[in-house]
Amino acid sequence: VIDSLSVPTGYTMTIPAGVTIKMRDSSSALNVIGSLRVLGSEASPVTFTSLKDDSVAGDTNNDGSASSPTPGDWGYVRAYTAGSIEMSYTQLRYGGANTSLTAILHLADNAQATLDHSSVSYSSRNGIYLDSGLSSNTTRLSFTNGSIANNTLSGIFSASTAGTYAITVTGSNFAGNNQAAYLTLQSNSSATFASNTGSGNATNGIMLNGSAGQGVSLGATTNLPYVIDYLTIPASYTMTIPAGVTIKMRDSSSYLNVT
Repeated sequence: VIDSLSVPTGYTMTIPAGVTIKMRDSSSALNVIGSLRVLGSEASPVTFTSLKDDSVAGDTNNDGSASSPTPGDWGYVRAYTAGSIEMSYTQLRYGGANTSLTAILHLADNAQATLDHSSVSYSSRNGIYLDSGLSSNTTRLSFTNGSIANNTLSGIFSASTAGTYAITVTGSNFAGNNQAAYLTLQSNSSATFASNTGSGNATNGIMLNGSAGQGVSLGATTNLPYVIDYLTIPASYTMTIPAGVTIKMRDSSSYLNVT
């Protein structure tokens, strides 16, 4: 059970397959400035969840059926500065309580996270939030073969900042979020999407705005179109849209500028 825990620079915390981590309350957080490796397997996943969640590892708070888990029961897992997170077959659910770091998984500065066969669900705010901050920073996310579901705001959200992003999302399903994803990009950001699916999101698409510069690849998806809020393709850059892709424009103020 985590109350508040930090992994400092130069240290690695390793969580083996089959471990359950329960977070004590809405102020509980795991901060990663060093490295976090979560090594779940298909047969024995790792779960980060609420103390009230009796579906894994039993009735930890010993209250019988008096309590049940809800979104926002705990805070977040955060990587920042140059922290790194590696997760496989990992479930994160019922977090997102913090009003400043508005997600179950928060990535900032030069942090990087790689999640494979993992799920992020039931956040009271965003599922995954990226905030690169300064222009010298690049925040990196790779999310493959996973699920992002039932988050109150966006499944994935990247903030409008001076910094850049390197985002890859492939083979994943978005379901039951307010927005599947809302990504603000700078001209030096890269973003790759392919073979993703979506259903039941209030805005059932991957929303894009900002500047599509260095390597934005919009691969084919199933029932999950790309939705442009406002997007610019800067001079000397090329954005290629392959066969079968659907682009929808958000509203009367939406545009795609090619400079």
